Amino acid sequence: MRTVDKETEFEKRMMNWRDTVLSRGGSSGGCCARWAANYVASRNSRELALAVSLEILQPSSSLAYIGVDELDGWLVEAAVKSLIHFDQKQVLRFKYVWEYPDHWIKSKLLIRDNALRIILGRAIANLKNILEKLESPATIRSYNLHAGIVPRLEASAVPLGTVAPLEC
Repeated sequence: MRTVDKETEFEKRMMNWRDTVLSRGGSSGGCCARWAANYVASRNSRELALAVSLEILQPSSSLAYIGVDELDGWLVEAAVKSLIHFDQKQVLRFKYVWEYPDHWIKSKLLIRDNALRIILGRAIANLKNILEKLESPATIRSYNLHAGIVPRLEASAVPLGTVAPLEC
């Protein structure tokens, strides 16, 4: 039963990846992708906050930032891009993003039925390993204070012309 939960979680994650990459969720079909609009909005948030505080602009609720699901979708995209084998990347994209049938994938990649199952299985296993490494606390940078790493002690002020005592 535990493996079934992991498989359904993986499938949900792949569907979220598809929705994120194709920009389906809530995209208004404007001049650019939603992630680009969110990036520009977050980059300009300081100027927007200043304009709202000066009452030049009205506060708008349409300014949406990137949600957790979208960040997870881009995390999966980065993991797929970091796969070494090109055919594994293509099989994952054809299968989960574009949802092509197996016979189309086999003819496009010029592989046989057994080879498709092997490549897909290896791609999923490699993707799960990469995602585990990306999500583990050990990969969080050491300057992140939320990673459980104790920050360095701050230096105390020493008057000019004196020598600070050495601590052993």
